[in-house]
Amino acid sequence: MKACRKKPTREPVIRPVVRTPWSRFLDHAMCCGACRSGERCLYGGELHNAVRAALAAAAP
Repeated sequence: MKACRKKPTREPVIRPVVRTPWSRFLDHAMCCGACRSGERCLYGGELHNAVRAALAAAAP
């Protein structure tokens, strides 16, 4: 007869959140009423420009 063994549980892996310009822009756009309706607010525009600058810097 086999003994009932409980599977060992793993501790959850906690990874640091990497905040990229794109993730900051998306987080803002999800919460901002103007950005969700298709209009870009002043802060959303600044975040979008930061995304574009990061893409230009990463391009070869």
